[in-house]
Amino acid sequence: KVILMARILTVDDNSQNLYLLEVLLKTNGFIVDQASNGVEALEAARKNKPDLIITDILMPTMDGFSLCRKWKNDSELCGIPFVFYTATYTEKKDEDFALSLGADRFVIKPQSPDDLLKIINETLNFTRSKTRKLTESRALPKDEEYLKSYNEALIRKLEKKMVQLETSNKRLNAFYQVSCDLVTIKSSNDIIQKVLKAIHEIIGYQRVVFFLYDEKKQSLEIDATFGFHEDTQLMIKEKLGFSPVINQSLAGISAKSRQVINIPDTTADKRWITIDESIRSALFIPVQFEENLIGVLGLYSSEPDAFSENENDVVSLANSLAISIINNQTQEKMLQLNLELEDRIKERTSQLQTSNNDLEAFAYSVSHDLRAPLRAITGYSTILMEDCEKSLNEDGIKYLGLISQNAQRMDKLITDLLALSKVSLSDKKYSTVDMFEMTSKIILEIEPPDRKGEITFEVDPLPEVYVDPTLIRQVWTNLILNAIKYSGLKEHPLIRIRARDDEQFIVFSVEDNGIGFNQEIAQNLFQPFQRLFTEDEFEGTGIGLTIVKRIVERHGGKVWAEGKQNQGAKFYFSIPKLKK
Repeated sequence: KVILMARILTVDDNSQNLYLLEVLLKTNGFIVDQASNGVEALEAARKNKPDLIITDILMPTMDGFSLCRKWKNDSELCGIPFVFYTATYTEKKDEDFALSLGADRFVIKPQSPDDLLKIINETLNFTRSKTRKLTESRALPKDEEYLKSYNEALIRKLEKKMVQLETSNKRLNAFYQVSCDLVTIKSSNDIIQKVLKAIHEIIGYQRVVFFLYDEKKQSLEIDATFGFHEDTQLMIKEKLGFSPVINQSLAGISAKSRQVINIPDTTADKRWITIDESIRSALFIPVQFEENLIGVLGLYSSEPDAFSENENDVVSLANSLAISIINNQTQEKMLQLNLELEDRIKERTSQLQTSNNDLEAFAYSVSHDLRAPLRAITGYSTILMEDCEKSLNEDGIKYLGLISQNAQRMDKLITDLLALSKVSLSDKKYSTVDMFEMTSKIILEIEPPDRKGEITFEVDPLPEVYVDPTLIRQVWTNLILNAIKYSGLKEHPLIRIRARDDEQFIVFSVEDNGIGFNQEIAQNLFQPFQRLFTEDEFEGTGIGLTIVKRIVERHGGKVWAEGKQNQGAKFYFSIPKLKK
């Protein structure tokens, strides 16, 4: 029998709970008044007397127990049925104490809407029955008895809360410690073992399994277990390896749906695969990061209904596990890629080195082989000129001169090619070199005798460097000879040699006021056989600057040039700072 238009007073300090009760009751034909604590409830009841009161226990100002005592001691309110609806006081002793205060019903949250409506209607119907008179005559506890029972209830609640807080703190501390440890662990297997051990030993779950997801096979495989006997572990691997379809098991369903699955009673779930008769409840948590499924965490207990779907700390730990595994897998892939790249670089470098060595050896061999016939050509040309000059006409003498000149040019080219090959083939012999002293000696040796005093050399103080003296001497010689050659047409040739500090390097420069060059072709100057002018304009083979570049790069430096047409040129090379 449904009681229509009955007025119900709901009391709770949680506004969401009040709202849910209001919606349920109003949609079922009840008038609803609300209060947030015992004091407000008494005021509302005296203003508009309700047909029934539903109240929480744990509230500020005046809790539910105190409200019930005052309610049942009030002559105008004592006949109105009183219902406790609580989620905090849930023990049998709490219920006994509540009923001793005169409460009509003691209901534990949560209840389904239908069950709660049934309890409300039964209580309202009961108040209209004759049996209600028996409850009104029930003796209420005296003040001393009430205070004693009330304090005992509070102490039980506090003790329970303390145990919960201690357990919660223990779990949170363990979770925090494990999360910190995950950052330092490098192996994915070690990460999984660390988490499972923490869940089993520190957090306190009896049995733990980690199912690893294989994306290629679309399957779950047992990766690690804790808390099972050895025989049971073998059974787990035989019965709980899910392939090829991952949704053939509870762990598979959790993996596919990406949802937590709580099994409060394994004996009542047809999907349950029995692996251990002592397991009464289980919880499956997907381990995932964004869209990436790593696996499923399975928790097992011998107690029924041991888990809640809101195992927030374990879910958080599962998320940390996923992130750590993803990071570890990413690092492993990067390391593997780096190793493969290093191997490819080494292989390619070796191939290039072999090719370069072969080319250098070939050039060296060819250069030697070419010199013999060149000497013969030059020698016979000289003999012919000396012995038969009177027998030759003017054209014959001219042709012999051209043969001799070209043979000499070829000999010079071969000499430069030999020098270039030696740069790459020779072993470097390092020592500390005074660059100022070296350049000063080179200038004295290579300055043209017929132009002594015509060329102005400005040499700044130059630092010492740790280099191969023979090779670096070749660098200075080639650069200074170039400066002399290309400033030779100037009335007052000027050559400056300087140095500056550039962090890890010393940068040297040779500058002249000669004919210069177009800056757009600056990089081509260091390529073999690249000449800006014809042989008739300026002699040379086009190898000198290539040799400079090779030598400087072998020392770990680099070369470059700056210039403007008819405004001179400046050549730079860098050498690492003194390092013995």
